Amino acid sequence: MKRMILTGTMLLTAALLSGGEFITASAPGDFIGGGKASISNGETTVNGRAVLYSKRKLDIDTKKRYRLSGEFKAGAGSRNGDYFRFGVYPATNNSQIQAVCINIVPGTDTELAADCNAADTVIKLKDASKWKSGPLCVAAFDTDPSGRLSDLPNFNVSKTGAKSLVNKNGIWELTLKHPCGKNFPAGTTVREHRAGWSVIYAGTPRQLLTPEWAKIEVIIEPGEVPSASIRNWWKGTAKAGLVVESAGNGLMFRNLKLEAVPGK
Repeated sequence: MKRMILTGTMLLTAALLSGGEFITASAPGDFIGGGKASISNGETTVNGRAVLYSKRKLDIDTKKRYRLSGEFKAGAGSRNGDYFRFGVYPATNNSQIQAVCINIVPGTDTELAADCNAADTVIKLKDASKWKSGPLCVAAFDTDPSGRLSDLPNFNVSKTGAKSLVNKNGIWELTLKHPCGKNFPAGTTVREHRAGWSVIYAGTPRQLLTPEWAKIEVIIEPGEVPSASIRNWWKGTAKAGLVVESAGNGLMFRNLKLEAVPGK
């Protein structure tokens, strides 16, 4: 059996065991999106494109080390070039943390120069000289500009994408691709965030299938970061669940596990 040891990412699957010290999952019913999956002799097969999210999540102490591991191979119907993704999705106690909620652009703290309404597609900012418009641009509202980043994860974010950024007589106008969706008064603190992965991937975001079982194992070191890293816990993580994405046919997996391990 091939073995890959990687440092710093995570996993996804489903079933809370033994006091919250680890989770594992295999049965289709363990997952949201498991309709294309079947299980036989402890080996799960996913037929077609699908993303499986574990229904259960592990309580995470970001001061501890965690190990994410699983075994994968190409089954019947797989084609050359088919791949999969394997990782964990970070969450607060109530909500999944999307990249836009924590993926800050340093140095972009500013304030609204005018009221912002949910239907607006133009946001007026006092100083956006370090902002950049584009498909990944997001405005995060009611931020903490002190440097402590106590607002993270920040769910008060605009929809993703900005068409343009123009300085008009000292007031910066950010034109969004979609209505802002948020209501905030002038003077509200604002920061630029960027869209990105919504999963902490084990290894790389694209793992090719092999005809033999290959083990992927990663260690997530203690700590948390204000960015959509694929090597660290995201700031504000309190729970994590398993994720498996099939981008082809015949993906097989077994022995998925996310667990706390000794060491610092």
